[in-house]
Amino acid sequence: MIFQRNCNDFDKTVIMNWRVGKNDHQSIRLGEIGDGYLLASRNIVASFNSDEKDGDILIFPALFNMMHGVEVYLKAMIINLEYIVHDRWGDPGNIHWLKDLYKTVEQLIQQHEQDALKELEPVKQIISEIYDQTEQMDFARYPLTSRKKPQFYIDTYKNISVDAEELYKAADICMDILNRMNWHFYEQAQYLEESKTVEG
Repeated sequence: MIFQRNCNDFDKTVIMNWRVGKNDHQSIRLGEIGDGYLLASRNIVASFNSDEKDGDILIFPALFNMMHGVEVYLKAMIINLEYIVHDRWGDPGNIHWLKDLYKTVEQLIQQHEQDALKELEPVKQIISEIYDQTEQMDFARYPLTSRKKPQFYIDTYKNISVDAEELYKAADICMDILNRMNWHFYEQAQYLEESKTVEG
């Protein structure tokens, strides 16, 4: 059984709702999950062994985890920024395109705190680099697109290389910046909500 406590070694038991709890705000829950995906990306990359060449297949979950971590964090920021800018908690929906999510964050920040865009610039550059390769955000999950076309790394005889050290740094940069900025906007949104309650 997977969903049970490890009775032999408590250190091998993980609690899913200790850091993603019932009373936590949705944007904080998303941020914690985002950290999990970004940390998983880093840990996978750190496990690459040049002798075994497992990296050639582990690169797919490593890239997926980094991209999904960024996606979840951008959605968390949209929730907070919508409250700050439009006085309602946002709903980012089921969008998975990083470029579109980042554009929404960018537009909201431009209406609130222009200087914050400088902080997010490295994340924007990482997203742009992904889109320079492909518009297909499922490329790390499936070898074919939703239209049954080969992904960019399938449809060539040329080696498509990834610098593992740069990928590790990218996941690290995203985790640091997105965590900091999500908390920044969450605290502002909470302050506004609490001020409204006091005034009411």
